Amino acid sequence: MASRLFALVVGILALESSLVAGSILDVALLPPAGVSCNTMFTTGTGSATLTLGACSTGNGPVTFTGQSYISAMSTPMEVAVSGFAGMETGTFNNAITIGASAKYDGSLEAVGGSGSAFLEFQVAAFGADYFEGDFDMASDGINFQADLTRTGYFMVPVTFGDPVDYSLSVSHEFYTLNEPDVLSAGVSILNLEVVDANGVLIAGASAGAETGTAEVPEPGSAALVGLGVALLILGGWLKRWSRERGSNS
Repeated sequence: MASRLFALVVGILALESSLVAGSILDVALLPPAGVSCNTMFTTGTGSATLTLGACSTGNGPVTFTGQSYISAMSTPMEVAVSGFAGMETGTFNNAITIGASAKYDGSLEAVGGSGSAFLEFQVAAFGADYFEGDFDMASDGINFQADLTRTGYFMVPVTFGDPVDYSLSVSHEFYTLNEPDVLSAGVSILNLEVVDANGVLIAGASAGAETGTAEVPEPGSAALVGLGVALLILGGWLKRWSRERGSNS
């Protein structure tokens, strides 16, 4: 365990984060202790990807199975993370450690009518292995959380032209000691419609998402954001390690 903790501390150096308006994205890709790796960090509109490059130790190159990467994406209607952690093929009997989180802050608004109405929609959370998903609409007391694949159904009272704030978030912490695997998780808003109190569609009305804002940190604070994510990932692994140890005792 001590060597694993050391790997995580060293791996903080490989952590990257990205922020765009309305979105907060973090991706982490951490090699085993004693291995140093080049990485390539790419961003798009509401997306960030960290890809593993060449790895080595003082004794020469180190090869991992497959192409290890970790990605996060954020849009008004969906946040998602995905990745692949490859296992080292020689001396180091460990896999690359990967983790990611994505969040979107925005607002939903009914248009094309006047007076009162309802927003009717579903929120679907999906994922493999261990993940955490969340849809939050504080003004209506909604906090939909999931660590398993599930769907929630909502009917929220609104006034035409008045936006309602919400947030979507997902994080996935993946660890393996002896095998590579795929990471995948997300939270989506589906079938968004404007209806009356009886659930009947209001003719001519529609609903859309307005972009929220996210503070972009000063250059010097990016490392602090990354350190926080690394500590969250470490905490998740410790909880999982504890559960697995308890089940084996």
